[in-house]
Amino acid sequence: MAFAWSIFGSNLLNEGYGLKRDKIVTSPSITSTVDDYASIEDLNGHPTYLTFGFSHCAGNCPFTLAQFIKLATVLPDDTRLVFVSVDNERDDIDHLKSYLANIDPNIIGWRIDDGSLQQFAEQFDTYVKVRAGDEPQHGSAIQLIDKNGRWVKTYPYLNLNEDAVLKDYLDLQKMTQTL
Repeated sequence: MAFAWSIFGSNLLNEGYGLKRDKIVTSPSITSTVDDYASIEDLNGHPTYLTFGFSHCAGNCPFTLAQFIKLATVLPDDTRLVFVSVDNERDDIDHLKSYLANIDPNIIGWRIDDGSLQQFAEQFDTYVKVRAGDEPQHGSAIQLIDKNGRWVKTYPYLNLNEDAVLKDYLDLQKMTQTL
């Protein structure tokens, strides 16, 4: 809990669930499991929840993907869920497509070349370390990107409060309709 508190502070306990952000993000060249969504810009018009992980992960990734499945059941259909692989060595696009289809066919998988992956992750203040022959290491938070490509919130990957996330989604929809 102390580690989580140091990352999310009092946001874990108050009405303002998650950690607020405000930053436009850009994407490098991406290979996607869904051709229509191969960049942050392609997701414009859709609130998007994004996380980093890899298919052979025995640690946090299965828990994070379980949270994605919960989100898919409470959020409207215009929402996009994106899983960014940090393991280009084993997660080729066909494997990633098959892996995610077995979890939830609505999750979009992305592969970003190793040279750009670190830079992309840093836009979300997410730790990614990839060394040939070693298991990748990465942060496991869930990032919310609004329909204009702005990173607006970070959520913990465990014990996700679906009601608070849905409230944030609805508030975000109201806010972007008035802009």
